[in-house]
Amino acid sequence: MRELKFRAWDLSKKKILYDEEISGYLCYFFVGYTDCSGCAKEKDCELMQYTGLKDKNGKEIYEGDIVTWQSRNEKCISEVYYSRGQFCVDPEHKKDWYQLEAYLDQDMEIVGNIYENPKLLEGI
Repeated sequence: MRELKFRAWDLSKKKILYDEEISGYLCYFFVGYTDCSGCAKEKDCELMQYTGLKDKNGKEIYEGDIVTWQSRNEKCISEVYYSRGQFCVDPEHKKDWYQLEAYLDQDMEIVGNIYENPKLLEGI
């Protein structure tokens, strides 16, 4: 069974938050549109789940990460996302989905994420 972990992109602070920093956000996402005290809370972050997998450098891969890998002598790049009950990448950028685990043995590496490095995916 994989470890359930989350991180969040704080929309107002423009930074990624981990572990203890997001405990208040988790109540919002899993309980509904209130914080842990029951007060209404506006959505001010984007939650991302840990895939349970690590890249070639041992770095944990989360939804929203941008990863690269070698496939058939070409370098591929894709966002990691959740679809159809699994974590996926789209190496050919055709709106297809491919299971993330299938590409891990091809020197997959995290090069950024969609919030801090959106330009990595431009022009693809």
